[in-house]
Amino acid sequence: MGWLLIPNNRLWEYDNAPADPGANSPYRPLWLKQTAGVRIHTDPAGKEHKVYTKVRKVGSDVDTMGEIAKTYWDVKGDDLKFQMEVLIPSDGLTFTIPCQEDGGVVFDAIIDWGDGATTTSDTYNGNGLAHTYSAGGTYTIKIDGTFPNIYFNNIEAGDKDKVKKILNLGHVGWTKLNNAFHGCVNLTEFSAGASDTSSVTTLVAMLSGCIVLTTAEVRLDTSSVTTLASMFSNVPLTDLPGIDTWDISSFTPKQPGNTNIWTDNMSLFMTNGGYNLNVGRIATETYDAMLIAWAAQAPNIPSIGDVKFGLSEFTAGGEAADARAVLVNAFGGDTLTDGDSASNSTFKDGGEA
Repeated sequence: MGWLLIPNNRLWEYDNAPADPGANSPYRPLWLKQTAGVRIHTDPAGKEHKVYTKVRKVGSDVDTMGEIAKTYWDVKGDDLKFQMEVLIPSDGLTFTIPCQEDGGVVFDAIIDWGDGATTTSDTYNGNGLAHTYSAGGTYTIKIDGTFPNIYFNNIEAGDKDKVKKILNLGHVGWTKLNNAFHGCVNLTEFSAGASDTSSVTTLVAMLSGCIVLTTAEVRLDTSSVTTLASMFSNVPLTDLPGIDTWDISSFTPKQPGNTNIWTDNMSLFMTNGGYNLNVGRIATETYDAMLIAWAAQAPNIPSIGDVKFGLSEFTAGGEAADARAVLVNAFGGDTLTDGDSASNSTFKDGGEA
């Protein structure tokens, strides 16, 4: 059994759900989904799921420690699998799934290549991670079992250009997603889907260089993530739905003397890196929700790095603006910049919508 996070309504105080609004209220489905206990939830595809609410403590000071409730439903079948769509050209029928060695982390993966063939791999560089198709075309690769990382890492000689869509990260024991899809220049769709990323520690450059990706659904469990520098570098984003659900409690400060932006916490999170691209943005509604949700976690991460949210704009004069001020202070002064820029390559403070 796996678990899919259902984000809390950001207007509610942690696990303190409001009273039942009544059977005829349009808000009652949300109330049923968000209140504690086991209930049945019907997803947009018409599937019914048992819904559970879990509560955990956040913060380091016992006196100010709060509680965050997270609501989940059980995930079964193909929703547990990592799913990736690839376009195989007729003049390049072999596709290799690249991974990185991770201190002996176990691989025990079953790979369905989408053409009737399956292989297995119990190492990060095993023979089972490559397959030769009999004909070119579009295939959906599904990976089940234990598959702790994927690592395209912008390698020119690799198969990164064949990746078209990430449909679901799944529940495969992820531990690292740094440089996972870096340089997948033909990636048009990314969805975390029904995923469990609770053991992932790094998202550094995860989608960097995905130059045609405009929207990425990033409803990730970031409770163990410490670093995510340049995660969306050179990505012409228009929105990041799901970023308001992130748990930032494990984000760590910049290490003294560390000048490597690729490992430096949240530096250059969204930039154009000097390329002739419009720098990405988060839609104002999503950005507002993110600012409010992150500020509500009472972070204190001074010197987290040069945090950039591209051309994202927040709503001035309200809760989002207040929340942004909280984050600027929490991140150490002038380290948070967003969309009030004079050009696509110059970042200034104060992106107000």
